[in-house]
Amino acid sequence: MGRTVCGPRRERTPANEAHNPSASRDGARSDLKTSEGRDMNRRHHGLIKLTAAACLGCALVSTAAAEEFTWFGEKAQGQWMAGLKAGVANHGATGFDDATAYGLMLGYQFARPVAYEGKSAIEFEFLTTDEGDIDAEDAGVSGEWESDIISVFFAYRTAGNIFFKGKLGGTYNDTSANAGGIDSDGDSVGLGYGAGFGLRFGNEERDTALIELEFSGNTGDEDIGLFTLGGSLLF
Repeated sequence: MGRTVCGPRRERTPANEAHNPSASRDGARSDLKTSEGRDMNRRHHGLIKLTAAACLGCALVSTAAAEEFTWFGEKAQGQWMAGLKAGVANHGATGFDDATAYGLMLGYQFARPVAYEGKSAIEFEFLTTDEGDIDAEDAGVSGEWESDIISVFFAYRTAGNIFFKGKLGGTYNDTSANAGGIDSDGDSVGLGYGAGFGLRFGNEERDTALIELEFSGNTGDEDIGLFTLGGSLLF
């Protein structure tokens, strides 16, 4: 019975690919499929998280709406809030381009006026970003980044149909990046803050809807600024 002799494995090198163009094309197609698969997984991951947060938020609001809201054991009259927002996310790191951000806001606005007849609220935000480009010319690498931002704010809005808004609270950022074929992840918790302007719809007794243009930032290591336009309903 004859014995099969296997020669040494041929490494993939530029010289070999020059002699074998089909191997080069196959390798390029394989790299492209891998990149496309990674992009698709990231998009699905972000949509799944956003959908899960929306479902959880709707469940919490619908359950809580059936009961009176309490604040430190005391009954607090007010209105539940639910809305969406979208805009631009700016990463503070050099070479990181802006990304599209979108997400939801859930909260409770207290009926009792505070500070010059203004209104206060507790707000929960969950935002996620599409992939933003990384173009580090000095290092000669390129790639993409994305982030999830979860925040809880105490917000204040001045009185009137056109109002100023300020908010302060805590923010958690979970950011991932792929540059030069290397994946990296980072997260941080920091002080969250924001300010903006808005339009109020309703009457003197109850608000029915809010439209807001605002900036949000944080003091965490993953320094991401958000410029968003949002709308919310109150009930």
